[in-house]
Amino acid sequence: MLVKRFSSKEERRRIMAALYDPQRMPSALVGIRESPELLPWARQRHVQGSRERPRRILNSTLTDSYFRSFNGHTQVNATDLRSLRYPSREALERLGGMLGDAFPDQSGIDQLVEGELMANNRDTKQSNQAKTKLAEAQQILRDLGLPRAQQNDRSALTLLALLDMKPADSWPAARRPLRGITQMMTFFKEHYGKEYAPNSRETVRRQTVHQFREAGLIHENPDKPDRPTNSGLTVYQIETAALAVVRTFGTDRWVPKLKKYLTRADRSPRSTPMREPCTGSL
Repeated sequence: MLVKRFSSKEERRRIMAALYDPQRMPSALVGIRESPELLPWARQRHVQGSRERPRRILNSTLTDSYFRSFNGHTQVNATDLRSLRYPSREALERLGGMLGDAFPDQSGIDQLVEGELMANNRDTKQSNQAKTKLAEAQQILRDLGLPRAQQNDRSALTLLALLDMKPADSWPAARRPLRGITQMMTFFKEHYGKEYAPNSRETVRRQTVHQFREAGLIHENPDKPDRPTNSGLTVYQIETAALAVVRTFGTDRWVPKLKKYLTRADRSPRSTPMREPCTGSL
């Protein structure tokens, strides 16, 4: 089991593990930059799926959340990994038995791990789902080239509200409802537990929504373009092409769709330039 030794705090996951299987590697010699560490419970190769079980656990968002609670630096070492409290052998074997022919994506990993380990803790499961969705929304904003000031929690929540994305929803299910600032803030509170003071409406408008509109990511008052600027009925809606791109996040189509979207001739000239998108892979 190989684990990436360094990962920045901004990465979607601090722990990124991969399985080295000699039977799948045609080369007689393999070079590994750092000395590999083999965790004790990864040695039990005679049990079905045993070599993949550690990979599933280590790559889950649940493990990432706990790891970040005590690891405050960029290094991921064997001592820290041994400090984690792992599931019982029985739970690991059940997870190993669920493995199919192909290793699941991040969403699939989280569903399996949380379904097995958090079945009796609904609140914790929902909290982890919310954290994952929030982090994914921030990654989308980074890949779209939004400035750093619009890559924070507030902006990620605004994007999720405009897409009607709840914590347990998958990205292909994203929609484009009409929503005003107050409606967005109600969405933050009801689905992500983030409550902002009523006087924060202008902050959301000036520091997030305004930049989304300038980048051509959203439309203002598409239902009634002649609505007065200071109207309390002002609403916003995600742009249709942006919605189509976001629905591919986490799939193989994300990068090509994103590149095509960011080079469209009809996009706003004020849109920010593209940065290299994150594929989410090791």
